[in-house]
Amino acid sequence: MSTTTRHINKDHIPRVPTSLTVIRILQFLIGTTLLGLSAYGIWVYGTSGYDLTLFTSIVTFLFVLYALFTERKLTSGYNYWAILALDLFLIIFWLISFAKTAAEANSVENAFLYFGDYLLRGPTARRWQNVLITCAVLGAFQFMLFIITLFATAYFVHKHRGAGGHSQPHPAPVGNMEENRQMEAHGAIMQPPTSYNQQPVPATGYNAV
Repeated sequence: MSTTTRHINKDHIPRVPTSLTVIRILQFLIGTTLLGLSAYGIWVYGTSGYDLTLFTSIVTFLFVLYALFTERKLTSGYNYWAILALDLFLIIFWLISFAKTAAEANSVENAFLYFGDYLLRGPTARRWQNVLITCAVLGAFQFMLFIITLFATAYFVHKHRGAGGHSQPHPAPVGNMEENRQMEAHGAIMQPPTSYNQQPVPATGYNAV
C-alpha cells in the first residue's frame, strides 16, 4: 500500500520569466550594498537621508528574500498581492531616500560640513559626501528597478488571473504522483470496483393473531 501525503501546489504562483528573477537578485545585491554604505554614513554622522536609506535597504533585503524563497521553496507563503504592495511601497521609499541623500550631498562645500555644533573636515567630509552621493545614485537605480518589477509582476498577475488562476495556495494529494500522471496521460484513472454486501430481504407477511 502506498501512503498518501499532502503538499502545497504552485497553481497560485504566476509564471514569470527568468529575467524578472535576475532583477530581483540585482535588487538584493544593491540593497545589501546600500545597507553597508548607509550604516557607515550613520557611524560617521547620521542624517535623515542615511536613516531612510538604511531603513529602505533593510526592507528591500527582507522583501527580496521573501519573494525569491516563497516562489521556489515555501510556496504556501507566496501571495502576489503582497508582492505588488511591497513593490509599490519600496518605489515610494526609494524615491524619498535617493532624493534626500542627493540633497544632503550638495550641502558639503569647501571640504567643510557643519551640522549644528558638529563639524566634519577635509578627507572625512569628502568621504562622507562621496558615500552619500553613491547612496543617491544607487538609490535612484533601485527606484527604477522596482518600477520595472512592479509593472512586470502586475502584467503576469493579470495573465495569471485571466487564465483562471487564484491567489491562495491549495493542498494537493501526493502519492504515486508519477504513476497517476502516466495514467492520466493515457486516459482516466481506473477506479476500484465497488462491492456491495448483499443483505437478505425479509419476506413480507402477516402473523395471525
